[in-house]
Amino acid sequence: MQVEVSGEVLAGLVGRYFLGAEIPAVESWRSPLEEMHARMLTGNLETKGYWTDLYRARRDTAAVLNTGMADDLERVIGELSSSEEENLALIMFQSSGFGYMTWVSQDFSFVVSCIRVSDKRIRK
Repeated sequence: MQVEVSGEVLAGLVGRYFLGAEIPAVESWRSPLEEMHARMLTGNLETKGYWTDLYRARRDTAAVLNTGMADDLERVIGELSSSEEENLALIMFQSSGFGYMTWVSQDFSFVVSCIRVSDKRIRK
């Protein structure tokens, strides 16, 4: 199912996530989130199992191809797996050659996990 959230709401949720997370990436998210602040962002709502299965497969592919993403994806999988939420929304956006993926609770009250990835398809 498709869902929508304002960039302003997502920016607040991501900010709170980084306050509690042991990930020193908040600076790499600041400018892109400011760009998205006034926009509505769309995403997909699926079960936690759907997301964990999908990203386990992507982690395995990343490990085989030695892309350097396997460890980051392992962290995401761990956070998704440990969530008590049954359904999670994945909100994605692009900025400056990177893809930003954020999994949030169905009621948009908190971020479960997020990751920034370099995407050769959008790099310029």
